[in-house]
Amino acid sequence: MEQYRNHFLIFLFMFLFSSDYFAQYANDLIPKNEPFFIQSANDYGKRNFGYWDIPGGEENISEKAPLKVWELSDKNRDRKYVVVNSDKSGFVKIHIEGVAAYIDIVNAENKNGAKLQIYKPNNSSAQNFSFMYMGNGRFKIFNENGKMITVNGRSSDNGSEIQMWDNHDGSWGEWYLISAVDYRTIKLEDNFAKKGDNMSGIRKVIIQSAMNYGKNSGGFFDVPGREYPKSGDNVTMWELSDYDIDRQYEIINSISDFSYYNISIADNSNLLLDLTNNDPANGSNIGLWERNGSAAQNFYFKHLGNGRFKIYNQNGKAVTLSNRTANGSNVHIWDDHDGPWMEWYLIDTETNKVFSPENNDAVPSNISSIGYNGNSCGESKTLAANIDNTFNEINRLETRTEQAYTKVKSAYSSVGSAYSAVNNINSLNSRVDDTYNAISVFTKIPTIGTAVTVLSTGLNIAKNKLNSVNELLSKIKEPIIAPANNNIQYSFLSIQLFNSQLKKLKTDLYSIKQHYSNIDNSILTSNNDQQKKEFETKCRDLNLRLADITGSLSNVESSISDIETICGSVESIGKPINHVDNGVKNFNKVFSKTDRIADEINKILNQRFQKEIKGVGINISLRDVLEGGKVGKLFEKYVSPWVDDLTSPIMDKLNIRMPEVPGVDSFKEAITNSLDLTKKVRDRSLEIENIGKRISEHNVEFENLINAGGSI
Repeated sequence: MEQYRNHFLIFLFMFLFSSDYFAQYANDLIPKNEPFFIQSANDYGKRNFGYWDIPGGEENISEKAPLKVWELSDKNRDRKYVVVNSDKSGFVKIHIEGVAAYIDIVNAENKNGAKLQIYKPNNSSAQNFSFMYMGNGRFKIFNENGKMITVNGRSSDNGSEIQMWDNHDGSWGEWYLISAVDYRTIKLEDNFAKKGDNMSGIRKVIIQSAMNYGKNSGGFFDVPGREYPKSGDNVTMWELSDYDIDRQYEIINSISDFSYYNISIADNSNLLLDLTNNDPANGSNIGLWERNGSAAQNFYFKHLGNGRFKIYNQNGKAVTLSNRTANGSNVHIWDDHDGPWMEWYLIDTETNKVFSPENNDAVPSNISSIGYNGNSCGESKTLAANIDNTFNEINRLETRTEQAYTKVKSAYSSVGSAYSAVNNINSLNSRVDDTYNAISVFTKIPTIGTAVTVLSTGLNIAKNKLNSVNELLSKIKEPIIAPANNNIQYSFLSIQLFNSQLKKLKTDLYSIKQHYSNIDNSILTSNNDQQKKEFETKCRDLNLRLADITGSLSNVESSISDIETICGSVESIGKPINHVDNGVKNFNKVFSKTDRIADEINKILNQRFQKEIKGVGINISLRDVLEGGKVGKLFEKYVSPWVDDLTSPIMDKLNIRMPEVPGVDSFKEAITNSLDLTKKVRDRSLEIENIGKRISEHNVEFENLINAGGSI
């Protein structure tokens, strides 16, 4: 009964005081006897810091060795931890791989700030732990006493101690288990049943309304404006004019109930789609809000086939549009009903492929197996062959446009990097000016003035060179870089849309062949002349449409080839851009030291010597001393060591040489040459866009035909 009482106390504590009472204990699901690196959620996916560590390396593994965090610069035994079952039901123990000693609370203290160590097995509660799964690979680790493992001071910098604290929320109290064998992060979501369809394998997506998919670039989830999205922002529909972060989303497991999903802004799992005030009424708004674990942020997905989804809030209401296809249409919830305004496509940002749940993609790569022989009339027989031929041609071009999409995306990234590099240089130039002005003041102070002058002179030379670079690149930003970026962006979005139009057309042809096969068989058996005549007319119309489509598609091949070739040349500017970009990063790295020194000097100069010596009170700042302030011969022997202690560390840091930013001329030449190339890419993309418009018109007619059931 004791273990149940302990778990009840932990649960009750979390229920009353924490938002994670709904998370699930996962001791039984964690692989046993397998070594893991354990990393703080402060650093996971950001930097290589925050890993459990025994200071000094594996040779220092000994009884009472403290547990701290450190960057993962080696993979020795002291970095690898193994979870094993405890003799006490409901708990586990943690030990270093190959070491017969466990993670242990020092002196078994049950207080905030208690430290962790390595200690021999003692069957005490100080060595019993329980893993609570928070979702998306994150764990909280609780001791039997109910307190959780966290990092001291919320910092996972090198040397930070690992300690116990009352349960609370924050990345400093969450941990990732990373296999030391294959380096995979342990994620347990697949062990929990899902409501709706399982979305495993989905990556970063853009979300488009079925009202628009395969027809135009409208109907995409969007946060109004161009600022970085934040809590409280609304979500609306807008045409896809950019790939900014507010257009990209990730489907992640809910932190509150693993049977649901959260929909987050890409690369920010703390900013989620949220039902405003958790209001279940029809028309309630969908916006963005910080992760809070409420049902308002829980959604599930129902796959309707061919990549179409309905998205439901936990309350069962469907996510839909207020004004259908218009730019600015609001996203809200409504009672579930049928209509494309509440159906969505989730499109992979890397491949432009529509996501479908595993083994649930209804459109095969070949539809010749569908038994449509067209025996009812000549036009029907021709149609059966034309559908197959058109489908196969679309299949081929779909692959080609996916390849072109990847190529254009890479070129888009290269040109975008040039834009970013110029902005970074401009920003850095301003910071260097500010720091130079701040440091120059210190050159007038005796003792440190000479050393600061050397640094200031070097910084001034670097500042002038950086300013020249900034002026040179600023002159080409608007007349060259901006239009080149716009051209390649236009091409990228055109290829993206055309590829979607092909995918939609392929899906429609698959459905049409199924419908017309059934009608053909029905007419063949009924022998109704009037129906046969009407069917022949419809088949003739479809044959004309397919002839127009195949004729249009035959003109696409050369445009795609040209785009791929030209984008290959545009990609080549990446090398000089990276050269400059790396130079800027290196300059910034060294400059940051100078920037910090300026702050340090200022803080040190404001330090005061305060002491009573032989009945006389001394209160003088270091700045005053260095500028010649008198303290008297009697007191110099006390003040001088204090001055030396403060200034010596700074003097050692003043020997800094600023690097140059290399390759600027090559950068300018490459980006200037790219403008003409991107103009050609835009021209070819315009040709594809015009063909896509014709395909879109046919898609609309095909969709109407399918919705009518292909009836006569």
